[in-house]
Amino acid sequence: MGTLRTGDSYEERFGFHARGSINLRNKKEPILVAAVVAVTVALWVVAYIYVVLPQASPLLALAALAMVSVAFFCVGGGAVRVVLAGEKFLYEADEKEFRIYKEKGGNKVLVETFYFIDVVGVKYQKMVPFRGFLVTVSTKYRKYKYQYLFRGAKSTRNAENCPFNILEQRKGAAGSNASE
Repeated sequence: MGTLRTGDSYEERFGFHARGSINLRNKKEPILVAAVVAVTVALWVVAYIYVVLPQASPLLALAALAMVSVAFFCVGGGAVRVVLAGEKFLYEADEKEFRIYKEKGGNKVLVETFYFIDVVGVKYQKMVPFRGFLVTVSTKYRKYKYQYLFRGAKSTRNAENCPFNILEQRKGAAGSNASE
């Protein structure tokens, strides 16, 4: 899901509102990838011992080895892709704040709230390999770091399409409205 931003006429009448989903890198990603690779290799070895080695003909052994290797490469590669996709979070923004939620079951658990008046800056740094941005949100009180992962078309892979751009565009907005 992308960002839902309302038009100017809607914003004039009802106020600013945006919401959507974002994928952030799982903090345990390196361990999970290593575990998936280890399990895939261990299962491949077991399949090799019990399926490939008992073959009477060398040609059958070679065919069985190829089948086992392709199957486990696909399963392991698919599992690694799932891990590398990150965790899905939801976000909502209104006139004064930007909230990030984690979906647990049918409930939304609030992870972080940023008040636009407190946001000092948002900095983007490309992650290597280029799968997203390391986003640093600076507030008056501390810095928050997120590893934002891209989802979707390559043409949308820039900072302007990142949900954290809402923070950058609206920083200090609540303070100027509060004084009026």
